[in-house]
Amino acid sequence: MEKIINTNLASEKYSIELKPENFKKSYAIYIIELIHKDSKYYFIDHLLEQKGISTKFAFEKLAQLFEGIKSAKNNNIFRFILNKVLMLNVMPTQKITDRHKFLVEQYLHKASLKMTVYPLLQFNFLELKRKEHKDNTKKVKIFEQQIIRLFKMNSKSLINETETEAYVRYDDIPFPKTWHQIKDDFYL
Repeated sequence: MEKIINTNLASEKYSIELKPENFKKSYAIYIIELIHKDSKYYFIDHLLEQKGISTKFAFEKLAQLFEGIKSAKNNNIFRFILNKVLMLNVMPTQKITDRHKFLVEQYLHKASLKMTVYPLLQFNFLELKRKEHKDNTKKVKIFEQQIIRLFKMNSKSLINETETEAYVRYDDIPFPKTWHQIKDDFYL
């Protein structure tokens, strides 16, 4: 049965506010914490652009993670909820139906999500050379894998499906201050 919004009362509004710092590009990783009832799941990724010399805005990556279409390549959280949480086993080649979208939406109505971005290196397109971009990209990807390992070592439930080693040498960590900040932020 269709519910009609009460026209005698203003509907409950909400805002999405992006500030100038949200439009500053950097070589960064981010950690998403998805909380649903007593369950906490984490997703760790980077803001690197796969083509060209660029990085993405955090809000671009966040939107991609929830795309509900078959051709989406980066909708990791949407597919995680669909397949691992709701156990619907929708194959990547299978169409995502309106019912699938509805079920994910119902799950998210009882969830909260927080995205924390950790800038690691400044991104300045005008001063950047291709080799430096390649080196920065490599450092960020290594650090991302180290953070994923750290979460696994601390038995955190990860959405990431990548396999990593269990041991991280402290001397091999390229961004030790951020490493300690993440450990403090997530009680690792």
